[in-house]
Order: sequence, then structure tokens, then C-alpha cells
Amino acid sequence: VESSMPTIEHGELQSGLSAFLFERRKVWRVRVLSDTRIRIAEAVFRVGDICVVEADRSMRGVIRVPPLCVIEILSPDDRLADIRVKARESLRFGTRHVWTVDPISGECYEHHESHMSPVQDGVLRVQNTEIAIPIHEILSSL
Repeated sequence: VESSMPTIEHGELQSGLSAFLFERRKVWRVRVLSDTRIRIAEAVFRVGDICVVEADRSMRGVIRVPPLCVIEILSPDDRLADIRVKARESLRFGTRHVWTVDPISGECYEHHESHMSPVQDGVLRVQNTEIAIPIHEILSSL
């Protein structure tokens, strides 16, 4: 899937999210990675805007284990069909949560195998962890 060209809004949200997550990485026992290759199949690689993986996973070079979550930030020329393909691939690989965030409207969506659902309160949560990412709060601080 060809990547679209990110905008300033995309970059600011990616920086804000990364900073928020990085600040909490030790408490949540995670590694926060941006624009990092994920090997989802033998010869298939994807790049997530932001990936969160368990800190105890030993990794070098390329992510080869399913992340806890992947956050994709929309750019104006993103196509929903392409986003859905990428999200389904990540879910099939074993990623627990895949979210898409619109940096302009603040709308958030969680991807499932067969559909997307809006995140009503704008807080991205990783089940069975303390991880909670308040998108609206982060957007308002930019």
C-alpha cells in the first residue's frame, strides 16, 4: 500500500502522540516506535505511524512480533479502502488494536476484521492494560 504524503497536522499529532506515549513507556512497560517497519508476512512489510510493543520483547531492525497497538494518522489523500487493507493485515498478524485518527476533526476509529467503529470518547484503550491515550487532550495541547 503506497503511503500518502503527511501534512503538518499529521506530523504534529504524530509528535504529540509519540511524546505522550514515550513519557509513559516505563510505567506501561512498552516501547514506542514511529515510522518503523513491521514484518507481517514472509515478504510483506508495513510501516505504522506509531506502534506500541511490549518492552520485554527483544527486537532489532524490524518489528517481527504483533504490536499491542498501531495508530494510523490520516492524511488528506488517504483512501479508506487502503486504510482498511492495511488495518486488516495488521489485525491478522495479531496486532491487538488498530486505530485511525483524523488530525483535523479528532475523530478516532478502531478497526475490526469486518468493520470500523468510532471511538466515542476519543480515548484509545488497550484492553487488559493501563494504556489509555486521550486523543482530544493531545490534539488540544498542540
